[in-house]
Amino acid sequence: MNTSLASTQRCPAAGPAAIRPFGAGALGLLAVLIALCAPAFGQATEGTILGSLTDATGAVIVGAAVTVTSVETAVVRSTQSNQAGEYLVTNLALGSYTVSAEAQGFKKALQPPVTITVKARIRVDFQLQIGEASQTVEVTSATPLVKTDSAEVGGVVSRQTLQDIPVFGRNFMALAALVPSTTAGGASSR
Repeated sequence: MNTSLASTQRCPAAGPAAIRPFGAGALGLLAVLIALCAPAFGQATEGTILGSLTDATGAVIVGAAVTVTSVETAVVRSTQSNQAGEYLVTNLALGSYTVSAEAQGFKKALQPPVTITVKARIRVDFQLQIGEASQTVEVTSATPLVKTDSAEVGGVVSRQTLQDIPVFGRNFMALAALVPSTTAGGASSR
């Protein structure tokens, strides 16, 4: 009589009903974690380097090797130009990068360091010259002032600027007015 009582007492904890509350709790915990992480998705700090490769006649160069190297950490990211002669290197940490491009039958081209800031999309186009790959051409063109690949407006406010200007009421949104082409986001008075 004592053994049958012991067997009925241990079975209810091992049944499907015991698993159900754990599953609901785990799903609830997962939902809370996802909800807490959602605001962080908009906090992108990486940048992008993109561009196109052409020859002296303006024809696109397909399959050219493009190398992006961090000046600070010497981390190298490589890609190839696509069928349109374009390349894209995303998720680059903030800092300075050199960009080089080379293709068979062309001289290697090297772009001096460009600086990646928050969500920057830096365009570095190359016009490769015919020659041996052992020859290197250093590109001295400046980064264009107008972004033609995106309508996004952004900027970086330096630490010195933050220290020098008054921010009334500690309203950080007032700093947006320091970036060209930005406006206050209030309701219109129409």
